[in-house]
Amino acid sequence: MQPTRSAKVRKYSTKERKTSINSKKQRTRPKNQDTRRNHGHKNNRPSKKSLHTPNPTNKIPPKPKRPKRHQPPQSKNQTQQKLHQLPKPTLNRQKKNHTQLTQKTNKKPGGQKNHKATTLTIPKNLDQLIKEGKAQKQIIDHTNGSQKYTTQWEIDIETNLIYKEHRHPTTEKPKIYYGENIKSLTVLLTNHGLISHNRPSDIFHDLSYGQITLSDATIEKFNHQAAAAVNIEALKTDLLNSPVLNIDETTLDCVERMEYGQTIPEIAVNSSFNAVIRTHSNNTTTLHTVNPHKDDTGVVGDGILTAYRGILVHDLDKKFFKYGSAHGACGTHLSRNLKGLGEFEEVRGWAERFRRFHGGMSVYKNQGNRLACGAA
Repeated sequence: MQPTRSAKVRKYSTKERKTSINSKKQRTRPKNQDTRRNHGHKNNRPSKKSLHTPNPTNKIPPKPKRPKRHQPPQSKNQTQQKLHQLPKPTLNRQKKNHTQLTQKTNKKPGGQKNHKATTLTIPKNLDQLIKEGKAQKQIIDHTNGSQKYTTQWEIDIETNLIYKEHRHPTTEKPKIYYGENIKSLTVLLTNHGLISHNRPSDIFHDLSYGQITLSDATIEKFNHQAAAAVNIEALKTDLLNSPVLNIDETTLDCVERMEYGQTIPEIAVNSSFNAVIRTHSNNTTTLHTVNPHKDDTGVVGDGILTAYRGILVHDLDKKFFKYGSAHGACGTHLSRNLKGLGEFEEVRGWAERFRRFHGGMSVYKNQGNRLACGAA
């Protein structure tokens, strides 16, 4: 065995040890020592030598920043122009060729030939309307009483707020209620105009100088009263007795929908439902029905087409061919279908000739002539 060597350990004095530690601190001390957050740390304390330096704060002066170049503010048009100049991303999507079934006409804007005019005229029975209280006549003289003048008519409508006091015997209870004119106009706006409930309320509020404000419950009450006064069976009888019955369907967005056989409507949450409005009409009567779906169940539930034995004019929906004795195609839908068939080379010529012939029939009829043709 080899003899082990004993390591020699050098003993440093206290002064030498402090000097060695201070030298290591100076070598590892960062440049921005005085900008540290922890100023209370002993490594961040300034030495005695640094206290006698000319800089009393012992901070390194910051480097001067380069002044920014002044840029005038850009307008909104300049910003949008730059955005348009950016390259647009290209998507590898194949474009689909959709057939535009409607055709743009070359007619000029404004009144069309052979259309019924709506020229502003003075009614011939103006005196009779004045006697019946349906109109008023005012004369405003601009000639200082001259016997020679030129007549210029101004037609206008005045809306006045009327309060009628009805005096009854003391056995009657006092009450305040709306008149028939307000009720009828509300029903007209909400049903014929198909506007929301808050709009008739705003209209009456503005016309009455803030005196009349209809609530949603009041508007619903007016509509229910008007619906109860309509004889639905008389309308159905008139439709069933007509030789030709027109049928059309359209969808409408709604937030409540009554399913078949339900008594409580469904309420849409963060979405909407599609309700189907089916129109039955002839020359004198129009009846709308509402169903949750565009299917045969709603047709049977309406109870009109199931009892009809005449000619049905519709958009060639297959469910309508089960009813009526004969069928006719809606002119607008027929023209669109013929235009779509024109894209097929096998029937292109025939479809275009038939479409021109159909258009000529429409023009001939609009001129006041009567067409003598049977249904298909």
